[in-house]
Amino acid sequence: MRHNLFIFLISFLFLCSGQSCATFKNVGELIGKSTRRQLADNESPDNYSESITGFLGIVKHTVCGSEKWADPLGIQGGIIYPFYRINDLIDLRIEANISMQGAKWEESGIRGRTNLLYVNTPVVARYLTDFGFYAEGGIQSGFLISARKYEGTVENYKKNFRSVDLSIPLGIGYEFRNNFGIGIRIIPGFTDITRYSSAYDRNFVMAFRGTYIFSFK
Repeated sequence: MRHNLFIFLISFLFLCSGQSCATFKNVGELIGKSTRRQLADNESPDNYSESITGFLGIVKHTVCGSEKWADPLGIQGGIIYPFYRINDLIDLRIEANISMQGAKWEESGIRGRTNLLYVNTPVVARYLTDFGFYAEGGIQSGFLISARKYEGTVENYKKNFRSVDLSIPLGIGYEFRNNFGIGIRIIPGFTDITRYSSAYDRNFVMAFRGTYIFSFK
């Protein structure tokens, strides 16, 4: 399922990149009014910082690599700051979030769980259509602040994991007219997160997020 969803998101982003701005604007006029703020004639596109988006979501996370890992659920929450608008459809935004990650595992008949807590700082480019749908992608740095192993007792396991994790956030979503929004993001990691394992273990997170835009104007 994760593989099929990843292919779908890549295909969607590729399709968006191949469309002209005029195409999306025409479709938006047929569906409804714009759900996002338009730039004023005298407003500079690199001087737009009038809102912050807060979000909270449920994440399904695991560790890819060895076959012993399984998928638990967690929570992710944070804020998103749009710091640069490239044009009417594309902007750049930086994010800070706290994310529960890790995985359940079973080895030699023994079951346990490793809980990882990260502070993540994604930087993404977002393509927002006139009628509210968006696609986004970028790069994410994650900083491990806690790692605990549960196997009957609780053990501080941070020394067994690397402090920094790099991954690629890809997502799609929709913004409503009342400042609320919904989205789904997949975040496959590409760095080995374990120090002493022979397996190439990487984080994989699927996040279902609800958002709200706080405007300063």
